[in-house]
Amino acid sequence: MSAPRNSDHLAQILRELPEPLLNAFGELPLPMWIVDQLGHIRWLNTAASVRFEARVGAHFLRFVEQDGVADVATVPIRDDDEVVGVIAVSSASSERGDTRRRKRKPRLTPRQQQVLELLAHGRSTAEIAQALQISEQTVRNHIRHLLAELNVRTRLEAVVTAFRNGWL
Repeated sequence: MSAPRNSDHLAQILRELPEPLLNAFGELPLPMWIVDQLGHIRWLNTAASVRFEARVGAHFLRFVEQDGVADVATVPIRDDDEVVGVIAVSSASSERGDTRRRKRKPRLTPRQQQVLELLAHGRSTAEIAQALQISEQTVRNHIRHLLAELNVRTRLEAVVTAFRNGWL
């Protein structure tokens, strides 16, 4: 499958960012990264590179699965009301190998669990609908309900939370 147009668009947006701004983000002591719609890292700062041993091009789940991520805040990158990527910032307070208390397993329906698993594999709404043979609106409903059940705001937060707690 080729990368969606939005992945190329995100690369263009990153190239157009002023160098002083990227340098400032690069020096932040908090791990920070930008992923495309498929979950591939398109930019990360030094703190993220050191903390997670991550690299540009890797899928963000690779380092989430290995170390877990402490508190993560995410914000979608939008262009013309279209999400082209996500900025994520993690607290730097956790140490490698730190064991955190896991949350109780959420009460997701079997279909919501399937949707969460497909989100973890970087699938879009349309791809999930096709894979499960349901409408895109039904997929959106499942996502909205699973976000509420996990008490998170974004798909990325849902996947990270699920991996951190061993639900995926």
